[in-house]
Amino acid sequence: MIDTHVHYLRPEWADALWSPAVRRGSSIWPKISLRLSMLADPAVLVSALDTRAVAQAVIFPELSVAPGPQMPGGAPAALALSRAMNEATAALVARAPTRLAGLAVVNPLGGPEDLAELKRAILALGLRGVAIGASYHGATIASPAARPFLELAQALDIPVIVHPSADGGWQMPRDYGLDLLVGMPMDLTALAVRLIVAGTLDDYPRLRVVLPHLGGGLPALLGWLTAQADPASPAPADRARRFWCDTATATPAALALASETFGSDHLICGSDWPLSATPRPGDPTSDPAAMLGKLPLGVAARAAILAGNARGLFGGW
Repeated sequence: MIDTHVHYLRPEWADALWSPAVRRGSSIWPKISLRLSMLADPAVLVSALDTRAVAQAVIFPELSVAPGPQMPGGAPAALALSRAMNEATAALVARAPTRLAGLAVVNPLGGPEDLAELKRAILALGLRGVAIGASYHGATIASPAARPFLELAQALDIPVIVHPSADGGWQMPRDYGLDLLVGMPMDLTALAVRLIVAGTLDDYPRLRVVLPHLGGGLPALLGWLTAQADPASPAPADRARRFWCDTATATPAALALASETFGSDHLICGSDWPLSATPRPGDPTSDPAAMLGKLPLGVAARAAILAGNARGLFGGW
């Protein structure tokens, strides 16, 4: 199996991204803080692959708060942090090149220097895609400011992985952890809806956009989008099939709906290790890889979801 959603995070990056105010206002920060020693130790990451029977993994920094214009220090600080992250990811991949592939991190709303950093990360450092936040305190890649980024990602022929944001600007209550349980998936869903309704991806026919966590709430909302859609525009369900999604935090029913929504050829395995990975590998009620056996898929389609689709998306090992 190839796990396409594996995180790491250095403590100094957490300090730069997670201001005291963001920490106080987020239900996911305590979860990250408890796992910071795991996130910071590459040996633990590789050992966990063996424990979970993962052959290869796609790694990138934990991006519940991503480098962008909203962070202290603004765009210059985001660029400096992105450079440090990209160099560190390339160094980690170099330690286990047959098992690991890495994703670049950049500010998609930045300027020419951010675009140059993306080129460097892909062409010089050998990273195989780019990970961004779903929202930067309300600003997203649906904005005209992100068009140069989208054009470059298409030109480089790399996938764009969109990570849910903890500081997306939502006025979501924290009681019962709603900012984590509802706010972060809806942050991802809101971006997907913006891209669908605006037809943003129509201008980038070769661009591949990955929505982790089964696309957030998008599959369940497609009926609502269709009922409200402009009849003269392409159907929301057709535009939704432009996206890819991973299997992190799946249930059997949600996995089946995501496969129907995006197509089994756009479904890849992902665990969100170490934050959401199943504690019971092989359990068909909690392990997405085991859940695939319950779906009405052929042997070839299951093999593609477990590994083949990821190889096609990120390049072979």
